[in-house]
Amino acid sequence: MITIIVTSIILLCVGYIGNFYKLKKISDDIEYSNTFKTLLNKYINSNFKNVDICDSILIKSYKMQRIMGTFGIINSYMPPYENIIINRYEVITNLIQEINRIYLNFKEYPNNIIQLANNSIMLYIGFLTEHAGEIKSRLRNPIIILWDGIFIIFNIPLHALERIGIITNSVYENIKNNILYKLLIFIFSIIGLYSNIITIVDGHTSFIESIFK
Repeated sequence: MITIIVTSIILLCVGYIGNFYKLKKISDDIEYSNTFKTLLNKYINSNFKNVDICDSILIKSYKMQRIMGTFGIINSYMPPYENIIINRYEVITNLIQEINRIYLNFKEYPNNIIQLANNSIMLYIGFLTEHAGEIKSRLRNPIIILWDGIFIIFNIPLHALERIGIITNSVYENIKNNILYKLLIFIFSIIGLYSNIITIVDGHTSFIESIFK
């Protein structure tokens, strides 16, 4: 019985730490997004002439695109004055180049790409804000936090494979969010709980032995 209680406490601690870490990351991403948006507005207000701000946006563009993920990608984009369509266009990483191309080469205000960037960033901030609210709601439910702790523990090997480069981040995310993967973790958790209960009831009788009794 003590083993189950101690294990549950550890899993709860892991679950709470994991969720607080998510909230911290969300807060950092919102701050980064707002900083990026502020820099973009300053660059616009300078009539696209402030080189230092332009450089700052370029430096921050890669990370901004990465943390936004699909929020910073549009399925198809037709650049003004170009007779082409670009699929899965990365709005943020191409933002400065596209602004300068339109404004400097064609003397036209690059309203379309600026609007796309602003909308993408605001949608992303809205998503993060809502997600943070969902996590805060989860913190009130120990059962959900217990499951989070179990999921984090079972996910350590998969995360290690991603960290050392054996699998890519996209593969890691796809597996982690796969319903079958979560179902397997749930099944193994139930088996582990049942095994502990059998051990408590029958002394040191193993789980396998209990099945064939």
